[in-house]
Amino acid sequence: MYYMNIFESSIGTIYLKARDNVLVGLSFELYDLEIKDLEIFDKVSLYLEEYFKGKNPSINFDFILENLTLFQKSVLETLFLNVKYGERISYKELGFLVSKNYFNNKAISFRAIGGALNKNPIAIIIPCHRVIGSDGSLKGYRYGLDKKKYLLNLEETSSK
Repeated sequence: MYYMNIFESSIGTIYLKARDNVLVGLSFELYDLEIKDLEIFDKVSLYLEEYFKGKNPSINFDFILENLTLFQKSVLETLFLNVKYGERISYKELGFLVSKNYFNNKAISFRAIGGALNKNPIAIIIPCHRVIGSDGSLKGYRYGLDKKKYLLNLEETSSK
């Protein structure tokens, strides 16, 4: 059974989704689910409180990536494991990492990377906002470039 909870952030309402006390969704888009208080929601809310204070909190809760293709999971896992708080990576660089780690160095287009990032079910935790254009410009973000810019500025300011 899936449940949701709500976290109010400095850039809008964030909706949390869990199953079996494991986080499966973190989104700026509303889930059509019953609201329930669960331990996982308390832990994720504490993480988000610290994050929006400009800190780099540790993840002390379980999360899983559901309903994604192998390729989408490989992109999101590579991003999560390789791009730390305050860092940025280009779509092209992320494609090279995914290719090297999962697909025997087969070429992956930046469009394919962008498509996989757009399916990210766990925003902020899986930091797709940290992926930028090769020229350093901000490119698409599922929740809008204003949110992407805010998150990048928050991390850049606090990581100095």
